[in-house]
Amino acid sequence: MTTLFGVAHLTLLGLLLLSPAETAQYRIVVPLAALGFLAYLRALWHGLAVTLTQDGVHADKYSGALTFPWTALDPDRPPEVSSHEVRVRYRRPEAARVTHRLVRRGTVVTEGIRPERAAAALRHYLAHPEERARIGTADGLARLLTAIERPVPAASDSTTWTGRRLAATVVITLIVLAVMIGVEVWADERFGDDSAGAVLVHLLTGSVTVGTGGVLVDAIRGYRKRRR
Repeated sequence: MTTLFGVAHLTLLGLLLLSPAETAQYRIVVPLAALGFLAYLRALWHGLAVTLTQDGVHADKYSGALTFPWTALDPDRPPEVSSHEVRVRYRRPEAARVTHRLVRRGTVVTEGIRPERAAAALRHYLAHPEERARIGTADGLARLLTAIERPVPAASDSTTWTGRRLAATVVITLIVLAVMIGVEVWADERFGDDSAGAVLVHLLTGSVTVGTGGVLVDAIRGYRKRRR
């Protein structure tokens, strides 16, 4: 998802560069669009991943990396899924180390693996420290997969998607979509269809729409999972 968003961002930046630079707005919008890459440039290069080792956890995030030993986590408050992230709680927060411009130490983000599975793996090794010595081995992987495929009582998600919450999410999504369409129509009338300002507005509204759609997809998945 991060890579696809980066390609779309780069494509729109190219369209901006092809637009005539006839206004002062163009000289402002293009640098701002280019600087937008800084928000997730590290994620494009390193990816979003959670690496488990015998000593602890290393998580590559959008703007930095988070590293903490297993002993830093609070066993009484195991990791749980929060939207598309995995929330972790510390018993020794001072043991967590960050690099670059990372500001959130309480979550890790995964890409290519469902956050439920990442949270289950973290919970397993937190509850069974004797299994950590097998991390990185074929036997350890087999034992982990066998363990996390079984229902775990403590593995409940922090967000319970009831029918009412799902309906509210659908309504909010439709409202946001209508607002974004209205903003795009206003931008086309205000700046012109092919202007740099209108393209930037389309980029921003598209990002909001994709993000809102992601929340709706999570809501549908959470509701279906709860109904099973």
